[in-house]
Amino acid sequence: MQQHVQDQAPQPGTWLEVSDLDSVCEEEGLALGDKLYFRVITSLGLFECYAPKLGRRFWIDPENVQAVTDLASVHALEQEVPALYRI
Repeated sequence: MQQHVQDQAPQPGTWLEVSDLDSVCEEEGLALGDKLYFRVITSLGLFECYAPKLGRRFWIDPENVQAVTDLASVHALEQEVPALYRI
């Protein structure tokens, strides 16, 4: 069972992963399991994240992400988050 995070806001700096795809995710080239570095919740309720795969910020519906449980899988990605986007 997937544990989506829309009911509980993650802490800034938490890693999330794409668990469902909508048309925006698909158009941007994200895939299931892609990792996202959570920054803030926008006034529209979207999660602002840094997407290492895209090399930039990305806004995603909270229903499309879940918490990363395998922290070892994101250890290498930590180095890819530019200081500008770090919390």
